[in-house]
Amino acid sequence: MTRFVWIAAILLIFAPFSFGSDTVRIAEIGVKGYYLQDRPARVGIILLHPSAESIAVDLRIRVHSFPVPHVERIDTFSQHLQLGSDKQRLISVPVLLQASQGASVEVDELDGSRQVLSHDAMFLEAPLQSHLIGILCAKPDICQQVQSQVSFSGTSWDQTEKGKYLKFVTIENLPEASWEYSPVRTLIVARPPWQMEAPQRDALENFARQGGILILLDDQAHDPSFLSAYRPAGGGVSPSTLGRGKVFFVQSLTSNVLGGFYAGANLGRSVADWSSSGRTNDELSWIRRRFSFHFQFPTFLWLLIWLSAYLLIAGVGNFIVLRKLNRREWGWITLPCISLLFAAAMYLSSVSSRPRLLRADDVTLNWMDEFSPVAFIERGDRVSSNRRQTINFGAGENVILMGDRNGTGNAMSADPFSDEAGDAFRGWNVHLNPTAVELPMLQWSFRDLEFAGLAKLPGTVRRLDQNRLRNETGQNFRQAIYVDRGSVYRFSSVPDGAVLDLSAAEKRPFNKVSRSSIFALMDFPTSVAEVSRDEIAASRAASSDSKDDASADSVEAKNVGQHPFDLIELIQGWPPDGGHAFDARSGVFFGLEDEPHPPISIPGKQFLAEGCSVTIVSYERQP
Repeated sequence: MTRFVWIAAILLIFAPFSFGSDTVRIAEIGVKGYYLQDRPARVGIILLHPSAESIAVDLRIRVHSFPVPHVERIDTFSQHLQLGSDKQRLISVPVLLQASQGASVEVDELDGSRQVLSHDAMFLEAPLQSHLIGILCAKPDICQQVQSQVSFSGTSWDQTEKGKYLKFVTIENLPEASWEYSPVRTLIVARPPWQMEAPQRDALENFARQGGILILLDDQAHDPSFLSAYRPAGGGVSPSTLGRGKVFFVQSLTSNVLGGFYAGANLGRSVADWSSSGRTNDELSWIRRRFSFHFQFPTFLWLLIWLSAYLLIAGVGNFIVLRKLNRREWGWITLPCISLLFAAAMYLSSVSSRPRLLRADDVTLNWMDEFSPVAFIERGDRVSSNRRQTINFGAGENVILMGDRNGTGNAMSADPFSDEAGDAFRGWNVHLNPTAVELPMLQWSFRDLEFAGLAKLPGTVRRLDQNRLRNETGQNFRQAIYVDRGSVYRFSSVPDGAVLDLSAAEKRPFNKVSRSSIFALMDFPTSVAEVSRDEIAASRAASSDSKDDASADSVEAKNVGQHPFDLIELIQGWPPDGGHAFDARSGVFFGLEDEPHPPISIPGKQFLAEGCSVTIVSYERQP
């Protein structure tokens, strides 16, 4: 019996003795205690309301951590709930967890007057440092066989490495939302999906859609209706692309194919970002960098010109004029006045390019495939403030906060002149359903936020035949490219419903567009190609490009910010052979659309909003 069931049973037993009071309990953090540092983790909470009257309550979750000794950081997440009479609810709340010595999570149930009705707390264990594999099975012995085959396949060196970097967890209570699987990176399914509830099946599919690896053992999890469009022709075990992730179909557990995924040459690819492989550059960070507002700070040349002008006017010019007037004693007055004028002029010149209005920039990535209109959404938002203020940034109902990967929260909103506790390490203050984040802003500061979710578009960019695609997404792309292993096809405009004819498009050889030896090392995106920095360095060492070519590429990469954004930038960091982009794909479509109405709200504030979206569609290996 799981922890959820035990806690629920205990609460029901003692409910008659609680004199009608509510009870709140933390049932689970993460997936059986596993979670990632500063990434969304599920906090499972049981709420018991034994009263005969319904009640509206607020659930407040606070994460206490200590970034440095004796300095506390508090992250707060709250959600409004309506509890019915004699109601017991099990809810899952996405929370960003900060691990440290003595870190803890506490939950309060608050009534309308903000009085605490019930309270619970739990200390945090250390965050996960390994690749977590989740196993879904109907029988415990099957789970043991799956774990044994993965753990003991390959050489003794392979087994030692897997012992260091792999963790396993058996999941009995299936989530009904894909984000609740975090921090699991690979799911091995050994129970029939047809026995699951519809939300559980959707969560399983969307786990892969948002970037996970899904492995289905057909002899244990056979379901002809589940992901049938993604099954490879001929029953092979090659992966199929599902949104941003991959799905594998393994014929049987006894075939030992599963163990082969985690042995020999496959081992490093199965555990994609071990510390030895480094991290890949992602598309969201790159596009946000290219589109979002940037503060223009004075350069050294600007400062040198102003100081030179000051010395000439305040020193030489002022002395010459006063000498001609025979009023050199006036220098006691003119020099301070000139200094003040120059200081004011320098200040006004430096702030002339700063924002005069609160500004919000939104970048959205829609990760799709050719078979489904469901898109995994990644959003990167930047808020730039013209003055000191506190805002409530609304991101909508269908997304959850993923964090601030650039760490702008500590760098851009900490107030060095404040005596308030916690200002050195400001915590999150997030309201859920819909997601809204409170942001204290300093003058001329900015904050970066990331969100993720799922959306169903009117359709996908569907392949009609080997040379034609149709845009059925409901979006009007102002620029688009299609990439396969050999060529890059460019389209200037693709309105909704348009048919793209590859034979009539502007075509360039792929190996003439990609420049991994230079571009990827300058943070151009490489996550679709799935190449690590080690692989990029090896590609650079093996490159036959001349020094003149490398120098020209380096200049082009450094000056990319001086030109309008081009979708070609998203593939220029790939190796000339595409890296691993085409291991499970025959091609990739990229489409850029401007967002006339970005999904952003900031109540009570006048602000300027701009946005764009990039749709990325993967196609199966065979046209």
